[in-house]
Amino acid sequence: MTEFVIFTGFEPFGIPRPPTNPSWEAVKQLAGKKIEVKGQDNSIKEIIFDTEEIPVEYGPILNKVPEFHQNTDKTYKYYIHVGRGHDHQISIETLAHKKGYYLRDNVNQLPDGGICPAYDIEEIKTEVDVKCLVEHLCNQKGWKEICQSDDAGRYLCEYTFYISLCENFKKSNPGKVLFVHVPSENRPYSIDQLSQILEDIGVWVAENY
Repeated sequence: MTEFVIFTGFEPFGIPRPPTNPSWEAVKQLAGKKIEVKGQDNSIKEIIFDTEEIPVEYGPILNKVPEFHQNTDKTYKYYIHVGRGHDHQISIETLAHKKGYYLRDNVNQLPDGGICPAYDIEEIKTEVDVKCLVEHLCNQKGWKEICQSDDAGRYLCEYTFYISLCENFKKSNPGKVLFVHVPSENRPYSIDQLSQILEDIGVWVAENY
């Protein structure tokens, strides 16, 4: 049995614009990885990681993220979106909102009224048990500075998370959606370490759902 995981990372953003974004630098190392995991029923399944860099722009994100959920060539079961967050911590988000997007994107645009124009859900939560995931990463894998968060920032990160959660909610056989905020390189983790943490997240989700 084979299941597919899509990881997304963002292009660089900010003023001045940095040359790289740690979210994409960590995510792109996972491209094409194949890992055997044991599912909840003790059966062995193979998971395959796909990766894609996505823009820091509201308009394209509104079109791009649904494509991952509506892909007819390959059905993803797990959607793990990654963005740059605060230094010295990794935050795994639990909640996303329809409204409140007042920070301009890379092309100086905002959604009208700061509101995502699609979907009727005011706020939506991931169905992944993030508390258990954080405990696994810290206690079993030995990673530190990882926490659960209910504030994804009301920018492109939360916008992406909201759209992906809403698209997933619409499906008769939904998958699992997560958003992970990673710090800048070497604050405290290298890009290789961040990539390993993301791999550990993907494996844990596949093993438990």
